[in-house]
Amino acid sequence: SYQMACSHEFRLELNPEKLAFAGVSEEELVKGDFILDLVRNEILPKGMLAELPIRAVRVVRALKTEEEGENTAVPMLTCLLVYSGDSQPLKRHLADNIRAQLEDLVAERYGLIVRKRHLSCSKPFPYHLLGALLEKYES
Repeated sequence: SYQMACSHEFRLELNPEKLAFAGVSEEELVKGDFILDLVRNEILPKGMLAELPIRAVRVVRALKTEEEGENTAVPMLTCLLVYSGDSQPLKRHLADNIRAQLEDLVAERYGLIVRKRHLSCSKPFPYHLLGALLEKYES
């Protein structure tokens, strides 16, 4: 049986003050399993799988905010999250729901800034094509 998968980017500002307030280190986010553990332990329905095959930190120009009053360069963690069915099929609306819950949880519980929130996940694709997707993504 061909399991279907959906993917999406998760973009998180690595603002040192906000990380300190949240009690999360940049190391845990960039090299650890903090995000994946949140998805697997608190959001993912039974019979679903999640993985995080790509993560990169880039310095980007942050959007202007009221407090700062000007654009500042902020390191941004960009991850690719992939959800797939295991003992039950994955539908796109379910993947979108997982994404929204993750973004809301990180923003509300930890006070971190998640960019490009509540967009749709990718159209479902056969899981066995993930390798080809990752090659395209990394090039």
